[in-house]
Amino acid sequence: MTADSLPVPPIPSLSMEPLSKASHGPHSLLFKHLLSTLLEVLRLSTLALVISLEAILVLQKWKPIFHFLLLSIFVFISIIEPYFRSSTPVYLVDFSCFKPPNFCKVPPSFFLENASKLGYFDKESVAFMAKILTSSGLGEETYLPPALHCIPPKSHQQESIKEAEMVLLPIMEDLLCKTKISPQDIDILIVSCSGFCPSPSLSSIIINKFSMRDDVRSFSLSGMGCGAGAIAIDMAQNLLKILPPLEKFWHGVSTIRKRFFEKSREIYVPNFKSVIQHFCLPTSGRALIREVAKGLKLGENEDEAALMTLHRFGNQSSSSLWYELAYMEAKGMVKKGDKMWVLGMGTGPKCCSLVWECLRPIVDESIKGPWADSIDRYPITP
Repeated sequence: MTADSLPVPPIPSLSMEPLSKASHGPHSLLFKHLLSTLLEVLRLSTLALVISLEAILVLQKWKPIFHFLLLSIFVFISIIEPYFRSSTPVYLVDFSCFKPPNFCKVPPSFFLENASKLGYFDKESVAFMAKILTSSGLGEETYLPPALHCIPPKSHQQESIKEAEMVLLPIMEDLLCKTKISPQDIDILIVSCSGFCPSPSLSSIIINKFSMRDDVRSFSLSGMGCGAGAIAIDMAQNLLKILPPLEKFWHGVSTIRKRFFEKSREIYVPNFKSVIQHFCLPTSGRALIREVAKGLKLGENEDEAALMTLHRFGNQSSSSLWYELAYMEAKGMVKKGDKMWVLGMGTGPKCCSLVWECLRPIVDESIKGPWADSIDRYPITP
């Protein structure tokens, strides 16, 4: 859940700025669109000019150095063009994670016992679930909502709405308390949920509960799976702006080489660690976490936050990234000036990413938040 256009308090308890930017309001969006269109026209015009001059040089049989000079100019313009796209910075003033009550805890053994009592699954199916749980990376303290503790489980919509209210309302109250912001000051409310899309919407439930203004702009994102949290912030398109030009150049060269010349050659993976200190990876499963880390060529311990979040809280879907961030802060990993890359992967082709930069020291987070009573036990070998 994210809220835009919030007044920033003088001393926020957490303040982070994404390297990617976002504009708000119709005038800003119109200006951004016009600027983007102008830059695209400039780039296409430059490309047309380069091609025309190349044709003239070929016909005039000029020396190869002139061909290289023209191509260098075009590459230079293509590299610096993104840096002229200016926009308004967006700040993460604070965030809050829900800590479920202890009666919601479901050890794997308890889950398997209940599954066998339902009468829906035969012994082979229960054995298969046990095998999956053993290799999933889940710990003994993950949770299920109260409705799923019943035999048979309560699966009607009203129970799902109760679950949503149990989670959303306390963390909204906590967030408003932390930031000293009145609900009346909120202009935009975005609520993301992996799969539940009720009517009335989750955003309208929050608006009515906290008596927000009638003209608040609200959005409910659903059906996007684990990527919904990052998609709500919507900064994926600007991620590559943080990479040094040389890294982008070699990535482009290796892509062209693999496509047209050496198809068996691996594409060059940029050294993300040269500009990013921390990584929040999707927590859909232990195998996925390790494969993503391997694909990004991360170090041995740089998937720690994702693996420990999966072990302690399970697959929290779209909200997992906030539990990972809370883990890093509780462990004292995040320092002022550090940058953090958050990856969101949802159902189907949905995938996005964003980068935050820490603007002030993070203190005393180990005694607050969802990890307060367990952070000393981590990391463990999952």
